[in-house]
Amino acid sequence: MPFIPAPVPDLVGRTIDKTYKIIDLIGRGAFGAVFRAVDITSDGKQYALKCVLTGTPHSKQHRMQTREWSIHSQVDGHPNIVTLHNVIAVGRYTFLVFDICEGGDLFDAVTERRTYFRNDQLVKLAFVQLIDAVQHCHDRGIFHRDLKPENVLCSPDGAKVWLADFGLAEKMVATTKCGVGSRIYMSPECIGEEVRFSAFSNARSDVWALGVILVNMIASIGPWDAAVTTDPHFRSFLKDPTSLTQILPISQEAGLLLQSVFAFNPFERISLQELRMEVLKVKTFFMTDEEVAASSDEVKSAVEMYANQGTTPIPVSTPRFVPQERDLVDERSVPFDYTPRPIQGARFSISSSDSITPTESSSADSLLVTPETHPRAVADVKIIDITASMSNLAVPPSAKFYPLHSDLSIPTEQFIGPTRQTLLRHAMQRLRQQE
Repeated sequence: MPFIPAPVPDLVGRTIDKTYKIIDLIGRGAFGAVFRAVDITSDGKQYALKCVLTGTPHSKQHRMQTREWSIHSQVDGHPNIVTLHNVIAVGRYTFLVFDICEGGDLFDAVTERRTYFRNDQLVKLAFVQLIDAVQHCHDRGIFHRDLKPENVLCSPDGAKVWLADFGLAEKMVATTKCGVGSRIYMSPECIGEEVRFSAFSNARSDVWALGVILVNMIASIGPWDAAVTTDPHFRSFLKDPTSLTQILPISQEAGLLLQSVFAFNPFERISLQELRMEVLKVKTFFMTDEEVAASSDEVKSAVEMYANQGTTPIPVSTPRFVPQERDLVDERSVPFDYTPRPIQGARFSISSSDSITPTESSSADSLLVTPETHPRAVADVKIIDITASMSNLAVPPSAKFYPLHSDLSIPTEQFIGPTRQTLLRHAMQRLRQQE
């Protein structure tokens, strides 16, 4: 019998584990709700509490939940992965205690607030952080498999991002599971409808998804609906890899970078380490006004849509920042690798807590804790000069790099699959059939 989640009740005003008082609802989803809470046992620090209905013990849903929490704990401690502080079981519900991210997710930052619109330094700063978070996971044998803007949280100004949601993450270097994730961000081999391997690289599929996210940040839309030849935009890309710059407001150098990310053959796809270096080399991800004026109607329409979506339109000619050379060669750097720290207070065996405490029954609740006394931080969306932060992105001379296929712990020849020529022949045969 399939697992059907029950709605999470309104818990505003309740206290969880005699510690976290819920003061606001942040949002709801199909499998739970996220609340804003304050720690009434400390100095009033705020957290995000994700409440989900606990699966029946030994059920598939329960195994999936505990597996997700365990995987998250294994990659915790990186500055660009949202911290999971605690897991608390209360009756039918489980509460996950995360750091609160006031800027919401990357999807809203791109589509509603247009945070990255024609801001090269901010795109570079945020995207390299995301690459570093994914690299941290891969180094520990964790592959996300559901990379998308909705699973990336950000600060109000977009200068800091955190990877979240490990519900579909895998610990296998190679997998046979196709169709896992969000279709628009899946690689052709992950979709598995036109290209089939006996096993394919989870790491290379994560790289593909990062490429789609980068297109989102540059153009506010995806390059295609799905990486299949029945999709007209993907079909055009297979015929002519330069087509992305003909339909989207993407610079020529960004277009070349994306061609290496969207390599049809996963064994020819750029690695994370190479992607990081190439992103740092890009001078601008966006077309100039002159290039837009000389481009196709699709490009002009995409620029206008990006500039005018959300609540407050902004001029198309918003000035762009071009990083200086010194921003890319400073030897100071965020370490390429991180030592995970212990999760303070984490109980991943999921200990039981007392029942949820109503407001009127706890002495601790006599503290006046309301949205008014603990207001949501007001975001100043003006983008500050983050040139100093850009210098931290340069790769230090001591950084270690590995061969192109270093993310595969088994020899490439053991992936018994079609050669590049076979892959492309099948794709072109399908294209000819559809013309």
